[in-house]
Amino acid sequence: MSHIALIKEKGLIRESIIGILQEKLPEHTFRAYTSEEVTDFYQNRCDLLIIDIDAAVEVFDLISYCKKENIKVAVWIAAIEREQVVPFLEMGLEGYFYNGMETVEVCLAINAMLNDENYVHSRLATLLIDEYVYSIKRTSSMKKQRPVNLLTQQEWNILEQIAKGEKNENIAKNLFISSNTVNSHVSSILKKLNVSDRTSAAVLAVKQKWISV
Repeated sequence: MSHIALIKEKGLIRESIIGILQEKLPEHTFRAYTSEEVTDFYQNRCDLLIIDIDAAVEVFDLISYCKKENIKVAVWIAAIEREQVVPFLEMGLEGYFYNGMETVEVCLAINAMLNDENYVHSRLATLLIDEYVYSIKRTSSMKKQRPVNLLTQQEWNILEQIAKGEKNENIAKNLFISSNTVNSHVSSILKKLNVSDRTSAAVLAVKQKWISV
Protein backbone atom coordinates (compact mmCIF):
# COMPACT_ATOMS: atom_id res chain seq x y z
CA MET A 1 0.00 0.00 0.00
CA SER A 2 1.28 3.45 -0.92
CA HIS A 3 0.26 6.76 0.61
CA ILE A 4 -0.54 9.52 -1.85
CA ALA A 5 -1.01 13.20 -1.01
CA LEU A 6 -2.68 15.91 -3.08
CA ILE A 7 -2.19 19.61 -2.45
CA LYS A 8 -5.02 21.53 -4.07
CA GLU A 9 -7.48 24.13 -2.86
CA LYS A 10 -10.94 22.94 -1.81
CA GLY A 11 -13.60 22.64 -4.45
CA LEU A 12 -15.76 20.22 -6.38
CA ILE A 13 -12.87 19.23 -8.65
CA ARG A 14 -10.64 18.27 -5.74
CA GLU A 15 -13.31 16.26 -3.98
CA SER A 16 -14.20 14.53 -7.24
CA ILE A 17 -10.55 13.62 -7.89
CA ILE A 18 -10.08 12.13 -4.43
CA GLY A 19 -13.36 10.23 -4.59
CA ILE A 20 -12.56 8.69 -7.96
CA LEU A 21 -9.01 7.75 -6.98
CA GLN A 22 -10.18 6.08 -3.78
CA GLU A 23 -12.68 4.09 -5.82
CA LYS A 24 -10.33 3.13 -8.67
CA LEU A 25 -7.20 2.55 -6.59
CA PRO A 26 -8.45 1.07 -3.29
CA GLU A 27 -5.04 -0.47 -2.61
CA HIS A 28 -3.63 3.01 -1.93
CA THR A 29 -4.54 5.71 0.57
CA PHE A 30 -5.23 9.29 -0.49
CA ARG A 31 -5.16 12.48 1.53
CA ALA A 32 -5.82 16.01 0.31
CA TYR A 33 -4.47 19.24 1.76
CA THR A 34 -5.25 22.88 1.11
CA SER A 35 -2.61 25.60 1.19
CA GLU A 36 -3.61 26.26 4.80
CA GLU A 37 -3.03 22.61 5.71
CA VAL A 38 0.51 22.24 4.36
CA THR A 39 1.87 21.99 7.91
CA ASP A 40 -0.16 18.81 8.30
CA PHE A 41 1.40 17.43 5.13
CA TYR A 42 4.89 17.71 6.61
CA GLN A 43 3.73 15.67 9.60
CA ASN A 44 2.31 12.79 7.56
CA ARG A 45 4.61 10.56 5.53
CA CYS A 46 3.62 9.87 1.92
CA ASP A 47 5.14 8.06 -1.06
CA LEU A 48 3.85 10.37 -3.77
CA LEU A 49 2.86 14.02 -3.70
CA ILE A 50 0.73 15.59 -6.42
CA ILE A 51 0.85 19.41 -6.31
CA ASP A 52 -1.44 21.81 -8.11
CA ILE A 53 1.07 24.51 -9.07
CA ASP A 54 -1.68 27.12 -8.78
CA ALA A 55 -2.20 26.34 -5.10
CA ALA A 56 -1.23 29.16 -2.75
CA VAL A 57 1.86 27.37 -1.43
CA GLU A 58 5.62 27.57 -1.87
CA VAL A 59 5.71 24.86 -4.52
CA PHE A 60 9.48 24.83 -4.97
CA ASP A 61 10.04 24.52 -1.22
CA LEU A 62 7.70 21.54 -1.14
CA ILE A 63 9.51 19.90 -4.04
CA SER A 64 12.89 20.44 -2.39
CA TYR A 65 11.59 18.85 0.80
CA CYS A 66 10.23 15.86 -1.12
CA LYS A 67 13.52 15.33 -2.94
CA LYS A 68 15.38 15.24 0.37
CA GLU A 69 12.85 12.76 1.77
CA ASN A 70 12.81 10.60 -1.38
CA ILE A 71 9.15 11.34 -1.98
CA LYS A 72 8.03 11.14 -5.61
CA VAL A 73 6.52 14.35 -6.99
CA ALA A 74 4.04 15.15 -9.74
CA VAL A 75 2.91 18.66 -10.59
CA TRP A 76 -0.59 19.37 -11.88
CA ILE A 77 -0.50 22.10 -14.52
CA ALA A 78 -3.57 24.02 -15.67
CA ALA A 79 -2.17 26.01 -18.59
CA ILE A 80 0.84 25.57 -20.84
CA GLU A 81 2.69 28.83 -20.28
CA ARG A 82 6.36 28.31 -21.10
CA GLU A 83 7.75 30.68 -18.46
CA GLN A 84 5.74 28.92 -15.77
CA VAL A 85 6.15 25.32 -16.89
CA VAL A 86 9.82 25.13 -17.95
CA PRO A 87 11.27 25.52 -14.42
CA PHE A 88 9.32 22.42 -13.38
CA LEU A 89 10.44 20.47 -16.44
CA GLU A 90 14.05 21.30 -15.62
CA MET A 91 13.64 19.77 -12.16
CA GLY A 92 13.20 16.28 -13.59
CA LEU A 93 10.16 15.32 -11.53
CA GLU A 94 8.45 11.95 -11.68
CA GLY A 95 5.18 13.26 -13.11
CA TYR A 96 3.62 16.11 -15.07
CA PHE A 97 -0.19 16.15 -15.07
CA TYR A 98 -2.40 18.40 -17.16
CA ASN A 99 -5.95 19.60 -16.58
CA GLY A 100 -8.60 17.55 -18.29
CA MET A 101 -6.87 14.19 -17.83
CA GLU A 102 -9.19 11.22 -17.99
CA THR A 103 -9.62 9.20 -14.80
CA VAL A 104 -8.02 6.15 -16.38
CA GLU A 105 -4.98 8.19 -17.37
CA VAL A 106 -4.57 9.59 -13.86
CA CYS A 107 -4.68 6.08 -12.40
CA LEU A 108 -2.16 4.78 -14.92
CA ALA A 109 0.13 7.73 -14.23
CA ILE A 110 0.04 7.15 -10.47
CA ASN A 111 0.77 3.45 -10.82
CA ALA A 112 3.62 4.20 -13.23
CA MET A 113 5.27 6.63 -10.85
CA LEU A 114 4.91 4.28 -7.89
CA ASN A 115 6.70 1.69 -10.03
CA ASP A 116 9.65 4.05 -10.56
CA GLU A 117 8.54 5.18 -14.01
CA ASN A 118 7.97 8.74 -15.17
CA TYR A 119 4.77 10.20 -16.59
CA VAL A 120 4.44 13.23 -18.86
CA HIS A 121 1.05 14.24 -20.26
CA SER A 122 1.01 14.39 -24.04
CA ARG A 123 0.18 18.11 -24.01
CA LEU A 124 3.38 18.77 -22.09
CA ALA A 125 5.59 16.27 -23.91
CA THR A 126 6.18 18.60 -26.87
CA LEU A 127 7.39 21.37 -24.60
CA LEU A 128 9.64 18.93 -22.76
CA ILE A 129 11.20 17.78 -26.05
CA ASP A 130 11.67 21.38 -27.18
CA GLU A 131 13.50 22.17 -23.95
CA TYR A 132 15.66 19.07 -24.33
CA VAL A 133 16.65 20.08 -27.86
CA TYR A 134 17.33 23.63 -26.71
CA SER A 135 19.50 22.30 -23.88
CA ILE A 136 21.53 20.21 -26.33
CA LYS A 137 22.03 23.18 -28.64
CA ARG A 138 23.00 25.38 -25.71
CA THR A 139 25.51 22.81 -24.46
CA SER A 140 26.93 22.44 -27.96
CA SER A 141 27.25 26.19 -28.26
CA MET A 142 29.02 26.39 -24.91
CA LYS A 143 31.40 23.68 -25.99
CA LYS A 144 32.47 25.74 -29.01
CA GLN A 145 33.37 28.77 -26.90
CA ARG A 146 37.02 27.83 -26.56
CA PRO A 147 39.87 30.31 -26.07
CA VAL A 148 41.23 31.37 -29.43
CA ASN A 149 44.76 30.12 -30.16
CA LEU A 150 45.09 28.34 -26.82
CA LEU A 151 45.45 24.88 -28.41
CA THR A 152 45.65 23.60 -31.96
CA GLN A 153 42.69 21.65 -33.34
CA GLN A 154 44.63 18.40 -33.01
CA GLU A 155 45.43 19.21 -29.40
CA TRP A 156 41.73 19.81 -28.71
CA ASN A 157 40.98 16.46 -30.31
CA ILE A 158 43.53 14.77 -28.06
CA LEU A 159 42.24 16.58 -24.96
CA GLU A 160 38.72 15.33 -25.73
CA GLN A 161 40.09 11.79 -25.92
CA ILE A 162 41.91 12.24 -22.60
CA ALA A 163 38.68 13.44 -20.97
CA LYS A 164 37.01 10.23 -22.14
CA GLY A 165 39.67 8.23 -20.33
CA GLU A 166 41.57 7.04 -23.39
CA LYS A 167 45.23 6.01 -23.08
CA ASN A 168 47.82 7.38 -25.48
CA GLU A 169 47.89 4.14 -27.48
CA ASN A 170 44.14 4.27 -28.07
CA ILE A 171 44.25 7.97 -28.85
CA ALA A 172 46.84 7.27 -31.53
CA LYS A 173 44.59 4.63 -33.10
CA ASN A 174 41.44 6.77 -32.85
CA LEU A 175 43.10 9.79 -34.47
CA PHE A 176 45.27 7.83 -36.91
CA ILE A 177 48.54 9.27 -35.65
CA SER A 178 51.62 7.76 -34.01
CA SER A 179 52.05 7.32 -30.25
CA ASN A 180 55.09 9.59 -30.36
CA THR A 181 52.97 12.33 -31.90
CA VAL A 182 50.36 11.88 -29.16
CA ASN A 183 53.05 12.10 -26.47
CA SER A 184 54.37 15.28 -28.01
CA HIS A 185 50.90 16.84 -28.16
CA VAL A 186 50.10 15.85 -24.57
CA SER A 187 53.28 17.55 -23.34
CA SER A 188 52.33 20.65 -25.29
CA ILE A 189 48.78 20.62 -23.87
CA LEU A 190 50.04 20.40 -20.28
CA LYS A 191 52.43 23.28 -20.85
CA LYS A 192 49.84 25.51 -22.51
CA LEU A 193 47.20 24.84 -19.83
CA ASN A 194 49.80 25.21 -17.06
CA VAL A 195 48.87 21.91 -15.40
CA SER A 196 51.06 19.06 -14.21
CA ASP A 197 49.20 16.02 -15.51
CA ARG A 198 46.62 14.86 -18.06
CA THR A 199 43.87 14.41 -15.47
CA SER A 200 44.19 18.03 -14.37
CA ALA A 201 44.06 19.09 -18.01
CA ALA A 202 40.83 17.17 -18.59
CA VAL A 203 39.23 18.47 -15.38
CA LEU A 204 40.11 22.05 -16.30
CA ALA A 205 38.68 21.70 -19.81
CA VAL A 206 35.41 20.19 -18.57
CA LYS A 207 35.09 22.73 -15.76
CA GLN A 208 35.58 25.58 -18.22
CA LYS A 209 33.07 23.90 -20.56
CA TRP A 210 35.62 23.77 -23.36
CA ILE A 211 34.71 20.12 -23.84
CA SER A 212 31.89 17.85 -22.68
CA VAL A 213 32.02 14.20 -21.69
